[in-house]
Amino acid sequence: MSNKHYFVILATRNGEFEGSSRQLILAGNEQEAGQIALEGECRSDPDEVSYEEGGVYDMHGEFFYRVKSVKEVPPAHAEILLKYF
Repeated sequence: MSNKHYFVILATRNGEFEGSSRQLILAGNEQEAGQIALEGECRSDPDEVSYEEGGVYDMHGEFFYRVKSVKEVPPAHAEILLKYF
């Protein structure tokens, strides 16, 4: 299976503050892309995070991340986006 580029949007929460982050991820499928994005957003060691409620709690629950959307990016578009990431 060849890897493809995916545009992943994560919903982020820190206490009362909510936001989002966007990442261009190279992965084998959408699920893997979402997992890579979640792991990349975490600040703690992988054994110190908690997967719950469809997302991941980081920094002893201070931060919460969940995958909001994952879309495959056509190769021509990925080539352009990679110039800016």
